[in-house]
Amino acid sequence: MICLILDLYHLRWPVETGIKDLIENYFLNKPTGTSPEKVEVHYYCIMPARLAIDYFLSVLYAPQWRTPEDWECVLSTIRTSIFSNQNCEMTLDESGDFLITYLDGDNNYGIKKRLANLFKQHKNLGLNKVSWWGGKGVQIEIKKQYDF
Repeated sequence: MICLILDLYHLRWPVETGIKDLIENYFLNKPTGTSPEKVEVHYYCIMPARLAIDYFLSVLYAPQWRTPEDWECVLSTIRTSIFSNQNCEMTLDESGDFLITYLDGDNNYGIKKRLANLFKQHKNLGLNKVSWWGGKGVQIEIKKQYDF
C-alpha cells in the first residue's frame, strides 16, 4: 500500500506546486471582493495571465526554467532570470513604443535576444500594442555598456 501511495504521489506534486504558484505569483487567494461575481472575475483575470506565461515558456524555452524533474518553473523563476540584477534603461523609441534597453548584454542562454525578436515579430504583425498604454508596445534592445 505504501509503495502505491509513493508511486502516485508524483501526480499530486505538480498540482500542489501549481496552486502554490497561482497564490504566490498571481494572488489567486486575494480576490478584489467577496461576492461570487468578483471572485469569478478575479479568477478569469488570472487564467489569461497564466496562459500567457505558458505561451512565453513554450516560445522562449530556457534550460534553467525546468526543474531537475523536468517540470516547468513558476513565474518568479522567469521574472528573476529576466529582470533581477539587470541594468536597464526605459525610453520611447522612434515609433512611440516603450524601449527596454538591457545594458549588460545577454548572458542567459540568449533569452533576451529571443524575447527581443519575439516582440519585433509581434510588432510586425500588429500584435504588440496595449490599449491602456495608448496603443504603445514594448521593444527590447541589448547593449554591453562596458564592451569597448
